[in-house]
Amino acid sequence: MAKVKCEYCGNYIDETQQTCPSCGAVNAAYQRTAHDTPRTIEELRSWYQARNLPPEEVTRFFIGKDIKEPKAFGIYAKGNRFVVYKNKANGERAIRYEGTDEAYAVNELYLKLKEEILRQKNHNLQRTRSVSSRSFGGARQTGRRGSLVLMIVLAIVLLNVLLIGLAAVLSVRSSSSGTRIGYYRADGELYYYPMSSSYEEGEYRYDWWKYDPSAGDWQLWKTTGGIDEFPEPITEQTEFTYSLPFDDQSFPPEQYDIQRCHAYLDRHPIYPDSDYYVCGGRTYYFLDDPYGGNYGDGLNRTGWYLYDEDDDTWSYYADYDDKEALGDELWYNAESYHLYDYDKANWDTSFYDTEFYQDYQDSRQAYSDYQDEQRTDTEYERDDSWDDDDDYDWDDDWDWDDGGGDWDSDW
Repeated sequence: MAKVKCEYCGNYIDETQQTCPSCGAVNAAYQRTAHDTPRTIEELRSWYQARNLPPEEVTRFFIGKDIKEPKAFGIYAKGNRFVVYKNKANGERAIRYEGTDEAYAVNELYLKLKEEILRQKNHNLQRTRSVSSRSFGGARQTGRRGSLVLMIVLAIVLLNVLLIGLAAVLSVRSSSSGTRIGYYRADGELYYYPMSSSYEEGEYRYDWWKYDPSAGDWQLWKTTGGIDEFPEPITEQTEFTYSLPFDDQSFPPEQYDIQRCHAYLDRHPIYPDSDYYVCGGRTYYFLDDPYGGNYGDGLNRTGWYLYDEDDDTWSYYADYDDKEALGDELWYNAESYHLYDYDKANWDTSFYDTEFYQDYQDSRQAYSDYQDEQRTDTEYERDDSWDDDDDYDWDDDWDWDDGGGDWDSDW
C-alpha cells in the first residue's frame, strides 16, 4: 500500500486513509481501494444490490443483521465494534472477526461473498453444460418427448419459484420471532433486553436488565439460555404490548441510556477508538490491532499505552478490559477523555513514532499484501483499468443453490 506525506504535519500515511490519524487533516491524495471495494456495511449492502443478487434468505449472506439460525454468513455492528460471523449447519457460531475496524470487517465478508458467487456461477455453468449435453443426445427423439421435457423444465422452474417464495415467508416469520431488542415497561417496572450474548458453560447466554430506582441505576436481572426465553411478566404473547420505542421520552435519559450504567459497562467493557486520551493528568493512546495476530508476527498489540513525560517514552499499560489498572474514571468514562484537539497530540515524539505503532503498520501492510495476493488472477496481468466486478453480477435466469456449500467448517 502506497504511502503519502500529510501536507499539514508531515507524517506518512496510507493513501487509502481519508484523514491523517496524527493531525486529522484531509488527505489530499486520498485513493479508494482497487475497484471501489466496499469499506462500510452500507457500501457492502449497495454493492450486493447493484449486482442484482438473489434475496439474502436465498444466498444466506446477511448484511447488517445478527441472524441466529443455522447456515448463515453475516456482519453487523455492536456498539462501535463490528462482528463477522458464520453459523454452521449445526447452529454453532464461528466468529471471523470482531473489532472496531469496519473496513477490515466488511472486506472479510466481501471476499467470502465474491468467492461464493463464483462458486454458484460455476455450479450453474456445469449444470447448463450437462443439460445441453443431454438435450443434444436426445434431439432425435420424437416431438412428443421434447414437449414432455419442456413441461418438466417448466414444472421445475415453477417449483423453484414457489420454494423461494416459501423461504422468504419463513424468513420473515423467523426474523419476527426471537425477543425484540429494546426497552420494556411492565407492571410499573422498566426492563431492557440488548441481546448481548456471552458464551458460558458451552452455550450462549442472553441478558435481561432491570432499572432499580433506589440505586438510580440498571442491574443485571436475569440471564436466559435461549434467545426466545421470556422472563415473567413479559411473555411472547405480551412482548409487543410492553415494548417501548427507542425514542420514548416518558422517562429520564439517564434511565434510558443503559449502556452508560456501571453494571452494564462492567459486563460489556468499552472498546475505545484508536486515539489519544488524557485522564487524571496522564496521557494514553489506545491501539486497536486487528492485524498482528493473523498477518504480522503473531502478536496482537491491542491495548492502552501510557506516555512517560520524564523520559519521553511510551510503554504498554493495560488491556482494554483491565478495570483495576485503568481505574473507575477511565473505565466508565473513556469517551469523555478522548483527545479531539489534535494540536495537543503533536508532541515531538508521538505514539506514531514508537516501535509499537510501526510494528502495527507492518502487520497492516502484511494484510494488504495478503489481499493483493488473493486478488491476483493467473489468467491475465492485473491492471487498474480492468473492471472485474462485472464477474459478480447475477443473471436473472440463473438460480442459486447453496446445497453444495460447506456449512461444517469455521469459514
